[in-house]
Amino acid sequence: MNAPAGVLAEMIQKIRRCERAYIECFSERFENDRIIRYRDDDLSDMYDHNCTYIKGTPTLDDLLQIADEEIKLYRKENRICCKILLDEMQYEKGLKEFDDKLQIEHYGQYVFTPVEPPEWALKTECVIRKITDPAMVDDLVLLGKTQYGEACGEDFCVRRDRRRGQVYLSNPSIESYICYYDGAPAGNCDLFLHDDMAKIEDFTVLPKYQRRGLGTAILKHLISAAFSKGARVIYLTTDEDDTPKDMYMKLGFKKVSDSYAFYRKL
Repeated sequence: MNAPAGVLAEMIQKIRRCERAYIECFSERFENDRIIRYRDDDLSDMYDHNCTYIKGTPTLDDLLQIADEEIKLYRKENRICCKILLDEMQYEKGLKEFDDKLQIEHYGQYVFTPVEPPEWALKTECVIRKITDPAMVDDLVLLGKTQYGEACGEDFCVRRDRRRGQVYLSNPSIESYICYYDGAPAGNCDLFLHDDMAKIEDFTVLPKYQRRGLGTAILKHLISAAFSKGARVIYLTTDEDDTPKDMYMKLGFKKVSDSYAFYRKL
């Protein structure tokens, strides 16, 4: 992204604050001078709602000490996984030597660069609606079970999407949209508004509806919605190994920063 260094640095900091604010839509926040710990007692087995963010750029010794303390705490809490978030990853080798069972993930933050809302012709074959009532939460649950039930278990998918639905219906800062194709729920995506930022999150299209342009239609709809709500910066975070990032870039998203997470199954 072509922007002055100061402007880009400020944008990255705002993205990082928005990322943390998004987690707080679902979780309680506990903070000290080194870390922010998130807990969602309603969905304690959802890693993204129960995780630890490390502030700043720790030394390797500090990082290993925090990792050791957090893993012990998560075990004490009888959790099945410890997830730790980082803005930078300088010590991957040191972490692997500390515990070879750690899994490290690399994410990219991609910003939608056009400063004016594009005039897009959206697909007429689909209808995209914001979740506004419990019946639409039922559709979200159906989507989750269909997409992730085999991998994650239907019980978890139902509990996760019911929990998400509670937040969508009660918190005006976060919205979720469902894409219907021939009347059936085919995909969904979240839009989170924080200050002048808009975060696009939890984007999915069921496999049977892919390669029909529905994913592009959903993203275009959310980008237009974000502009209409006054967002000045629209971004999304994606796994750097995720193939949909090519679609994001074709729409006008450009990478501006990285973030990382490491997991330890307990």
